Amino acid sequence: MNLICGKKLFMCDDYMFACNVNEWNTIRKTILKLTFEYIIDKFEEDMKDYVENSYDESYIDEKSRYNYCKTEVMNIITNMEKDYSKALGIDRTIELFISLINKKGNIDALNYFGIGGISALCNKNDNNGYYSPGNSLDICILLDLIKPLIMLQNNTDYNFIYNCQEEGLDSVYDVFEYSYKSIKNVRIT
Repeated sequence: MNLICGKKLFMCDDYMFACNVNEWNTIRKTILKLTFEYIIDKFEEDMKDYVENSYDESYIDEKSRYNYCKTEVMNIITNMEKDYSKALGIDRTIELFISLINKKGNIDALNYFGIGGISALCNKNDNNGYYSPGNSLDICILLDLIKPLIMLQNNTDYNFIYNCQEEGLDSVYDVFEYSYKSIKNVRIT
């Protein structure tokens, strides 16, 4: 792993974000947790809208694409909650999530609800690698969706993701946004 001053670098041209490995894993786990909160809230809101506004039954019907994808996403969340490795003092959050999304149909279910950026964010090696402009766009869409939840959490996560306070560095969001707008990869070193 190439660390400069003990930090991982995420670079796209002159845009750069840096943090240590533990900080990066904390950022990813925070985004993952808030993505789950967002989608559970969305499911509850969809059901409320369905009941109150008498939406077309075929949309939320048991055999609909919506319901199939919702079931797949809820299976991911349920399996993440059943992870017993934390009781042993081992945090396998990212690894468990990656193994669950790589099962047939799970990534499509995330994409169906506009949260596929979580798979792009987490499904990268912590060593040298790249996020494509498409990955970057998916990540920015996700970060836009969960921004209100991140703002409620704490300033540290918000600052890392949206408003980096370290001189000369950009936020996570800035780097990924520049990547998809310039159609250039984000390089991890």
